[in-house]
Amino acid sequence: MTFGAWRTATPAVTLPGMEGARAYLLTFRTYGTWLPGDPRGTVDRGHRLRGTPLAPPRARREAYAMSLMHQPPVILSRAQRAAVRDAIRDLCASREWVLHALAVQTNHVHVVVALGRHQNAL
Repeated sequence: MTFGAWRTATPAVTLPGMEGARAYLLTFRTYGTWLPGDPRGTVDRGHRLRGTPLAPPRARREAYAMSLMHQPPVILSRAQRAAVRDAIRDLCASREWVLHALAVQTNHVHVVVALGRHQNAL
């Protein structure tokens, strides 16, 4: 699994009961499931600031990105999704990060995590 394009770091938010704490929303896609030029829009050097339009679809760019892939796109099985969930939970526990939300899908992952020890974790 590799990390896809990142829009920009989501600004920290304050969660109820966690005043002063910083939480982060992390989202990433599995390998090859959203390539540059995709019709859904993508992020590139000219289209990466929060609130700005995504790069427009470009079939040739998507085909080129696909030609560079070393394996087929990764779609996570039920067992693989469970392994990703367990790995993220273990990492958060070992670093004493608070895991507030975790959604592992077949082609992407969403995580809300706060740094440091706080209440209301998953």
